[in-house]
Amino acid sequence: MSGTIILWLMAGAVLLSAWALFNVYRSRQWMEAIQADLGRLQLSQPADDSAGALAPAAQPPGLECVIRLHDPLQVARQESRLATAFTGVAPNLLSREVYRQVREETLVLLEKRNIGADVQVRVC
Repeated sequence: MSGTIILWLMAGAVLLSAWALFNVYRSRQWMEAIQADLGRLQLSQPADDSAGALAPAAQPPGLECVIRLHDPLQVARQESRLATAFTGVAPNLLSREVYRQVREETLVLLEKRNIGADVQVRVC
């Protein structure tokens, strides 16, 4: 009789553990999806709203300048010896940082020439 009770308790513990692991897995997927959506939203928004920028209605329709780096990791390796170590560990983070630096340098160059621009980094 006590062997049957122990067997039922063990089966219940296994089922409870499986249910808990499934919920953890589902919660992790849900959190990753939310973080990805937040990351896309943050990267698609301009860093600052400058007062000198044209309103969306005043901008010419359909004109944009897109810069896509062929190999952002190679750019990182050229700019920093430390980047070589991170290339294998966190390539997405390193690529994001390269694009952020390109954005910042582009803004500085445009400001030096007194050109008002909105420079954004977007996830494709």
